[in-house]
This record gives sequence, structure tokens and C-alpha cells, in this order.
Amino acid sequence: MAAVATTARRSSHNAERSLRVLTLNVWGLKYVSKLRTIRLRAIADRLGSVPATPLPAGFKASSSSSNGPDQTNPYDTEEDDGRDHAAEEEQAAEDDDKDAYDVIALQEIWVESEDWRYMRSRCAERYPYAKFFYTAAVGSGLAIMSRFPIVSTHTQAYLLNGVPMYVSHGDWIAGKAFGSVTISHPRLGLVDIYNTHTMAAGGEDGPEFTRAHRVAQAWELATKVRDSAERGRHAIVMGDINSTPPSLTIAVLRDVGGLQDAFLASHPSLPAHAVSLPPSAAHSGPADPHRALVELGVTCDSPLNTWTAGKPLDPRARAGAGKRLDYVFWRGPNDPLSRPFGLLGSGIGEGNVNGGDGPVHQDPRGRLRCSQSAVVFTERLTHRPDISFSDHFGVAATFTIIDDAEPAATLPQQDGAIIDAENGARTPPTGAKSTGAGLSPPIQRKRDDSRTLQTLTSALHALSGASHIARKLQHTHYLAFLASVAAAVVLIVLAGILVPVVGEGRTGSAALGAVHALFVLLAVGAGFAGTTMLYSAFIGGEWEKRSLRTIMESIELELTPIKQRLNESDPRTSGNLAPSSSSSETTTGAAHRGSGSGSARQRNGASDMGEGPLGGFSAQRTAPVESLI
Repeated sequence: MAAVATTARRSSHNAERSLRVLTLNVWGLKYVSKLRTIRLRAIADRLGSVPATPLPAGFKASSSSSNGPDQTNPYDTEEDDGRDHAAEEEQAAEDDDKDAYDVIALQEIWVESEDWRYMRSRCAERYPYAKFFYTAAVGSGLAIMSRFPIVSTHTQAYLLNGVPMYVSHGDWIAGKAFGSVTISHPRLGLVDIYNTHTMAAGGEDGPEFTRAHRVAQAWELATKVRDSAERGRHAIVMGDINSTPPSLTIAVLRDVGGLQDAFLASHPSLPAHAVSLPPSAAHSGPADPHRALVELGVTCDSPLNTWTAGKPLDPRARAGAGKRLDYVFWRGPNDPLSRPFGLLGSGIGEGNVNGGDGPVHQDPRGRLRCSQSAVVFTERLTHRPDISFSDHFGVAATFTIIDDAEPAATLPQQDGAIIDAENGARTPPTGAKSTGAGLSPPIQRKRDDSRTLQTLTSALHALSGASHIARKLQHTHYLAFLASVAAAVVLIVLAGILVPVVGEGRTGSAALGAVHALFVLLAVGAGFAGTTMLYSAFIGGEWEKRSLRTIMESIELELTPIKQRLNESDPRTSGNLAPSSSSSETTTGAAHRGSGSGSARQRNGASDMGEGPLGGFSAQRTAPVESLI
């Protein structure tokens, strides 16, 4: 008991100056996931075995929607004895609390009646606050558990979730979504925690429009995270993004949401878009899966995971000994007074360690710095050493809460570079290409705008191509509906012709009766198929087209001020980047003309996810924009 009390006391002290989070895809689809009950109960037992940590004395949860810089710090205690702990005691506390987290985000925990209830029964003492997110027919499979009070929640199903006809994908039926909770933290005030699981269809190779729905999901999530920052809150995003670092999806989260990657921040020597590690002198030949876990952050398709055995892997997974698909992102609140170079609330750019656009925001509540991030839950079950906990490994991140009084000379950035908190000078990571260390804020903003312009242009091309495909698919389904109706009519007529013959009882009438029954059965099947095709063509097709158009129009509005700023900062771009006065139909039509596999758009690298100049994908850009990068 003394050891438990000591661990709890140390954890309470650590909670004053750090925040530790975990994201884990538990692979909990009923009837499909193998050994689901055994694995999920093992996960729950492991998470629930950590002693409960008391919240700091004097802490009261705040439910106020206002959380600006002027708000009184809710952390108000008479003594602050956690500041003087020796380094060895802190290390001992970390060792004791290996599985002690403050917030946990779970994906694919679909069976509420069994798995979620067991998870809550085992973890309620350590994590007394929790939220299970409900969407669509079978649910999103998302859940969040927290040590800190949850004062509000939000569930938002993505507008685009695949095609209803593709039942095997399950995304549309499940209603892929993001769920968020607002926790009341003793040092940070109100913090928004996001959990998501984006759709997997589309893979990572080939034209970008095949992943347009995932890109659209990233846009929805990024804009929502930006809203959190504009409300004066820190935001943490966790989940299975189903995208590797060079993807357009990750770029949208970074450039639109102003999010930083926790694993990259704690591994500054890792290139931002790495999907494999270069062979070392000691490890030649195939990729070392152990190095891939530690240095690359691989979470899926790892040879070290028992569920990968026998699974067909694509060349990307084989080259990298797996893929990094699970992430922890974060950003801080916006400060209107510290953002002189951008539109209020844009939240785009890296000039602010908190994800804003201007100088570093000195917040009395403190700010977050990722001090550690690692792949976790890589072990096997204690009582079943032949299986892994899930087909994904988890990702843990520890954020240090820095006060204004503490020096913040170097804070890690999204690309692994270091930014000086006083003057904004950037130092690139070891072995990385220089990103412009020491640039003045206006020049840095111009570079950020150029990168954001490229990201959003690529997103528009992808969505436009998907819109073209959606119209073609809708047309095909309408034709299938007409064909099904015609077939049903013909079969009904034939069955009607056979009725008198069967009724007369002639020789062979039994065989004709069987044919009659078959025609009736086929007519019913054709009618059902026709109804399905009509439903898919009208409801599914119109839903997809209108949702794509809605998101494209939002992106075009986002592009307008960016183009204006680039035009104003460089007169040479005047006229080339002028905001378009045409509707989204013009943009859509232009993109459609280049959406084919042999189109000029793809030849220019507009949609292929190769190693483009800014993150593994390329956008079709005008020459003046290229001159800014």
C-alpha cells in the first residue's frame, strides 16, 4: 500500500507539469477481429491496473466556455512541493507509471455491451471520466477516457464516408467520425481532446482522388481543431489516420489545422516525411523492425506484430518494416495580439510554437512542449505470448507544461526543426535540408502561405477528381437501375405466360412450374437490385456530389486570402494568383479535365503521392508560386 501511495503522490506531482496521452486502435470488430474478447480484456486489465492518481488539492473543474488568456488559473493550491523533486525520483515515478496516462483515445472499440463496459469497469478508478461516441448504424468505434473532468462532448460524423454500395468497406455503415471532449485541466484550463479514425479505402499509392474522402475528413477535422484554438484552448488530436507521413491527409492537418506531430517533435533527426529508415553499417539488408518501431514510429503491418504474419504487404510496408498510421498531434491556442501577419483565426503557419501565425504566445496557463513520444503496446499478452494486443501498436506522448517564467529557448516544430522562442529563428534537424533558419516573420509567413497554397490546391484537385468519378458512378447506377427494372418486367411477363400452361397440368408441367418459380424469384431479385441501385444512385450519389462541392467551396474561400497575401508580398505574382471570381463549378470542371490516369494533371504530379517538393505529394502550381518556395 505504501508503494501504491508513493506512486500516486509522484504521479500527482507530475500531473502538475506534464500531460501524458495514449492512442490505441484495439481492433474490436465483432465476429471479424480475431480473439477480440481475450485481447480487449487484456488491454483493459493493463490500463486499469495502474493505481488511481488524485487530482491536485484545491482543483475544481471549470465548465466555462470562455478560456481566454485573462481567465483565472483554476489551479490554486497552497503549496507547490512538486517542483523540488530530484531527477532520480522523477525517473522512478516514470518507471512506476509506465502505463499511467492522463487521457486515452481508443479506436475500433465497437462492442459497447461487452468490451466498453468491461473497459469502464476495469479503468473507472484511474479514469473516472469517459465518453463513448455513437454514430450511424454500428457506431464510430471511438471512445475517450480521462483522469480530468469532462465538461462537454461533441460527436461529428464525416460528410464523406465512402459509398453505401461498398458494404465490405464498412465506413459508410459505421459512420466514421471524430469525437471530442473538453477536459478541465488544473494548469491548462479547458483543453479539447479529439479522437478520430479515418477511412482506409484508397490506400496510399495511385492518384490522390482515390483518397479524396480521407482528405475531406482531414479538412473537417483540421477546421474544427482551428476553432478550438480560436476559442483560446489547447487541442490534442489522436487516432488512426490511415495515412503515412508524406500523405496529403497529414499535410492538410498540419497546414490547415496548425497541428504538430508529437513523434516528430521528440525525434528531431527524423525527416518529416520518412516512410523507411536508411540502412546503417550495423544493419544492412532488410529493414530492422525494432529500429522501425523506435526510430520511425511504425504502428501497423510490423513484422513484430503477430497479426501481421501471413498478411499480404505492399512494397511500402515491406520497405519500412511496417507503416506509421497512428498519430498524436497537438497545437496551442491562438492569441489575436500576437498574430500581426495573418487573418484573425487562420491558424496557419509555424511562426508560433502554439500553432498560430505570429510570435510566441506567452500564456499564463502555460504551453505544451512534447518531451517524449514512443510506440507502445508492442508486447504480447502475458497469458497468451503467441498474440499481440491488437493489429496496431499504440502511440504515447508526454507533454511538458512550460510556464512563462521558465526559459523556452528551443521548442520542436512539425518538421523536426527547432524554433527559438525569442526571435523565431529556426534550426533544421540533423541531416535535414535547411528550411530557412533565421527568417524574419514576414518571409517565414510567405513560405508558410506558399506551402498551404500547394496543400489546398492539391486537395482541390483530389476532390474535383472524386466529384467526376462520383458522377460517373451515379450514372452507372442509374443505368443498372433501368436494366434491373427491365429485367424484372421481362421475367414477370415470362412467368405470366407460363401460368396457364402449368395450371392445365400437361406433361412436363412440373418442370415448367419450376421454371415459373425461378422466373418469379429472379424477378423479385431484379426488383430488389433495381431498388438498391436507385437508392445508391439518388441518395448516395447526390450525397457524395453535394458534400464534395460543399468542401471544395470551403477550400476555395480559404485560398482567397492566401492568394491575396502572396500577391501583396510579391508584385510579380499579381494577376497570376488573383482570387477567382468564378464559382466552384469552374474549378471543378478544370480539375475534371485533368482527372484521368493519363491526364496532364497527373503528368504534372497533381495527384500522385510521390516524393514531391513539400511532403510526398505534388500540387499543380503556377511558376510565380514556385519562386516563393
